Amino acid sequence: MLQAQGRITDGLIIDSETNEAGEHIAFYTYNIQGVDFESSEILTVEQLQNPIQYAPGAKVGIRFDPKNHGNSTIV
Repeated sequence: MLQAQGRITDGLIIDSETNEAGEHIAFYTYNIQGVDFESSEILTVEQLQNPIQYAPGAKVGIRFDPKNHGNSTIV
C-alpha cells in the first residue's frame, strides 16, 4: 500500500543496531504537519550494500501513509 499510495517526506536516521538474529535495524525520525514520528526498520540486503546511507545522522526519504502518518518505511 505504501509503495502505491504513500507520500514521501524527509527523514533522519537517529540510531542503528544489530539484533540477536543478525538483522540490522535503522531507527529514524520524520515530521508531518508539525508532528514528530519515530520508527524503525530492518534494513534489506540491498540497503546494507551502502551502509553509510543508513548510518546515524544520514538524511533519508520516508514514504508514509497519508491516512496514518505513523505507518512508514525508508525509501
